[in-house]
Amino acid sequence: MIRKNILVLWVLLLTPILLIAAPANPTNPQFYPLSSTSVSLNWTDSASDENGFKIFRDGKLIFITPANATHYTDTGLQPDTTYAYTVKSTSEKSYFVDPDGNDNDAGTQAHPWKTIEHAVNTLQAGETVWIKAGIYHEQLWVSRLGTADGHIGFRAFPHDTVILDGRAPTPQINGTWGGVFNVEANYIDIGGLTIQYSNFGAIWISKSQHIMIEDCNTSHSVSSGIYVEESSDITVNHNEVAYACSYGTEDNVAHECISIVDTNHSVISNNHVHDNDGGIDGGEGIDIKVGSHDITVIKNHIHHITNRIGLYVDAWNKETSGIQLLQNHIHHIDDVGISIASEQGGALSDVNITNNLIYNASSNGIEVGSANGGLGGLMSNMNIINNTVYNNGHGSGSNDAHKGIVIKTGAIHIRIQNNIVSHNGNEQIVTDGSVTVTHNYVGNERSIFVDAAAYKFAITAGATAIIDQGSGLLAPSLDFVGDSRPQGLGYDIGAYER
Repeated sequence: MIRKNILVLWVLLLTPILLIAAPANPTNPQFYPLSSTSVSLNWTDSASDENGFKIFRDGKLIFITPANATHYTDTGLQPDTTYAYTVKSTSEKSYFVDPDGNDNDAGTQAHPWKTIEHAVNTLQAGETVWIKAGIYHEQLWVSRLGTADGHIGFRAFPHDTVILDGRAPTPQINGTWGGVFNVEANYIDIGGLTIQYSNFGAIWISKSQHIMIEDCNTSHSVSSGIYVEESSDITVNHNEVAYACSYGTEDNVAHECISIVDTNHSVISNNHVHDNDGGIDGGEGIDIKVGSHDITVIKNHIHHITNRIGLYVDAWNKETSGIQLLQNHIHHIDDVGISIASEQGGALSDVNITNNLIYNASSNGIEVGSANGGLGGLMSNMNIINNTVYNNGHGSGSNDAHKGIVIKTGAIHIRIQNNIVSHNGNEQIVTDGSVTVTHNYVGNERSIFVDAAAYKFAITAGATAIIDQGSGLLAPSLDFVGDSRPQGLGYDIGAYER
């Protein structure tokens, strides 16, 4: 049986999404264990104007009830486990789509619509469509505008697998630009969707503001899994992008797995990017490029990228600045781990590369300099601080592709500090230009790590060359896993603080 001390937490009402009179709070919360893996939640509906109740387990939305509901049964639980439940009444207007629905119906849970396209053409600010499980062969173009107080949402129903499949009978993407799910709008939320087999991009955002892409999965797209251009205030969080940039050619430009182009004030976080298909003219893991500024790339996991760079920043031919590369986990890259470049002369400045873990890249771990024989625009004001760069540069290639950290000609005002740079190719740190190199560890003692062979790069208690040996100047306040710095008398070297 479920333990009787199971925690049931009832938060009755949060501020509703729309600025209208709030529905009354639910009252009289109760729960009843039904078996060792299920529980019944009950409450009194004290309102007549709510649009439903959202049920959260341990902070995660698991179900949405219709209006006037008074109970919910949660199943599939683990015995002898404590769970926290929250019930929120909501005035958010919700609609529903189901493959067995009818677009002529009302769009309620009992009478859902059939197509997502009908929702795209119907929803107004402050409304969300919850899409039920199924495979949808649709190409979508969202242009309706949400507002700051009323986003428009397109979300998979909790626990449901919603697949947008780009194969026929979906209309083929016109030309070589666009995706299966396209947005040119403001205040749009996209959540929980799986998009596969696009004959170009999967999720495509253009000339938009305040867009949230969260908990989505893309796979087997000819071009980018997620592409954002000429936009601002974009959040790309906790998505998985796999097998992107397949079959790209010089005429059918592949771009990158996640491409951020001429975009500003945006966050790319907690994404899992892996197993690209290495298109001829693209396929990098994440690329911040062509005039983008004030972009934070944080806590992404990038690995098994074929023939391309893991994490790339390229000004191309436009001024690019204010790029933060923080706490990213990058490994098994068939090229450079992190590369900073200006291929066609655009100025690139104010880049911070901090608390990243980079290992098993076939080329350099971290590289700053023009790429592909480019024009090499001015690159300046960059900090490479508290990274762990290990066992990179052991692949084939030219002699300058076997380093830990390398600064090429043309970059100025660069600071390389507090990094562990070890067991990389033929040299650990190589610089050319105005570069400050200080408080780095370039030794070859594997014993400083918990278990380097198992890719566990936390620091051992006996690593006296690392612990408290870093500089506090510009050092981050948190480490790779979010622990505070410093823990001891001084700052540690590398991505982990002991």
